Amino acid sequence: MFEDNWKTWTLIALLACGGAFEVIKNLPLNRQTVSRDTLTDADSGLYSVRAGQPTKVAANSIPSDRAAAPTISKADLQAFIAAHATKKTEFEHKNKGAEGKAKKKKTAKKKKAKKKKPTSIETDVAFQSERFKRDLDTDSALNEVVATGALTPAPAQPKKEVFNTLEDWIKILLTQPELLATRHFVEKYQNAKVSAEIFYKIVALMVEDPRIEMKKLGLLALGLTPSMLSFQVLAEVQKVERADSEVGVTTNELLTRYTDVNQLRSLEQVLRQGTPVHATLLATQLLDQSAKRNLSVTPAADSSSGEVAAHSPTASANAPLYERFLTVLLDLTRSEDSTLANQAGLTLSQLQNLLQKSPTKVAQQSEIDGQIKLD
Repeated sequence: MFEDNWKTWTLIALLACGGAFEVIKNLPLNRQTVSRDTLTDADSGLYSVRAGQPTKVAANSIPSDRAAAPTISKADLQAFIAAHATKKTEFEHKNKGAEGKAKKKKTAKKKKAKKKKPTSIETDVAFQSERFKRDLDTDSALNEVVATGALTPAPAQPKKEVFNTLEDWIKILLTQPELLATRHFVEKYQNAKVSAEIFYKIVALMVEDPRIEMKKLGLLALGLTPSMLSFQVLAEVQKVERADSEVGVTTNELLTRYTDVNQLRSLEQVLRQGTPVHATLLATQLLDQSAKRNLSVTPAADSSSGEVAAHSPTASANAPLYERFLTVLLDLTRSEDSTLANQAGLTLSQLQNLLQKSPTKVAQQSEIDGQIKLD
């Protein structure tokens, strides 16, 4: 009980002390003027300060030359602020005055000078357009070779670069399809400045390349250089390409050119070598077609009269060119490959009929040729 009363009276005493302190703090201040607190400025203007607050001063205590302060209009003030205000460019960079204008002009000039970069779509369209133009050039040249076996002279080389090794030619020809570079390569081979070994290795790589444009350039090179080796490469291409594909159709057209009498020498070399079998078989078939076309006979005017058909003047002139194939074909009829042996027999029979040569004479001539080889 006593302890509780003690605590209560202590709390009451503390509250009383706090209330007394608040009352004393809010008592009014003494407002009497103290002479020593009076301050005098250089111009005898009196200011009385008491507790940090100035007293009222009569207006006539301030000198007249100081009382009239200069006035500035609101319009002049706004003009001044506008003239000296900071400016921002379109890039949020702050510039002031003439310096900001100069930098802005430079930025505008740079924008004009900067070229617009093509989009990915525009780049792809340009690439496809250039590729289409290159394909047209290659197709046009290839069609000319198929039709005539030759091309109009190529433009002169821009630089006289020397390529001596296989690696050099691979870099220049197989990086990307280039018609002009391929034509120069063919010309160097024809002028004996590129060896046959390098030429046919490069051409083989071209026709084996998965890019259609590169295959076409390989066919172009083969069409411009008819020979036994070119025929054998074309035969390999025909073997692997579909007959109805673009490359397959062009290959067959180039092979058909070997039925011309001017290409009989190449066919004979293929037949005499006898390998590869596919190329030899193809050569016998083309020889058969060539003989039918170039050894045509003129029918007798009246078949009942007993007159025999006569050779045309052209056929008579071509006869010696085909006679030398008789013994070659007879040898091929003994080939271990049955398909080749059968085709050689059919072509031999066709030639005998067109040349009006009996099988006995052919066999005798074959023996004579064999004897000459032995001697």
